Amino acid sequence: MFDLILLAGLVWHVMITIEDWSYWQQAPVPFNIFLLVQYVLLASCIRLPVTTLLKQQTITKVTLLLGLILLINTTIGTFWFFELTDAKRHHETAKETTSADPSTSATTVAASGSSFVLSEDYLAHGIILILIPFSILLFLVILLVKVICFFFADRKGRGQ
Repeated sequence: MFDLILLAGLVWHVMITIEDWSYWQQAPVPFNIFLLVQYVLLASCIRLPVTTLLKQQTITKVTLLLGLILLINTTIGTFWFFELTDAKRHHETAKETTSADPSTSATTVAASGSSFVLSEDYLAHGIILILIPFSILLFLVILLVKVICFFFADRKGRGQ
């Protein structure tokens, strides 16, 4: 059942990306490809550790590789996201406007002479797909620090 939900989410992301393909052709960076790849990587990193099709050692190696690729993709996507939404960086060539209609409210960024409108839907998708891996990374760093502290506390306790 969980696999079907992940697959349905992927199909939905692919459908809205294909439906808005002419919209994405105007983008200065391929942020739509980032959204699709990020979703696939997140779904794979969630699903792969609980599969029984492969040996546990192979699953661990593939999951670590996917995690590394996810971190790289998240970093690239973050830069692209800031490029699409940061009007200050494009001060001479960009203007930020907000539409009066809430359904089409968006940020307009003029880059290389052409304007691109990042809709609020894609803005929300981008933020969510960027924050999930960063929050997991932060959790793992905190967990690593705790494990190291407990290790040294246990080692000190045994030494006395």
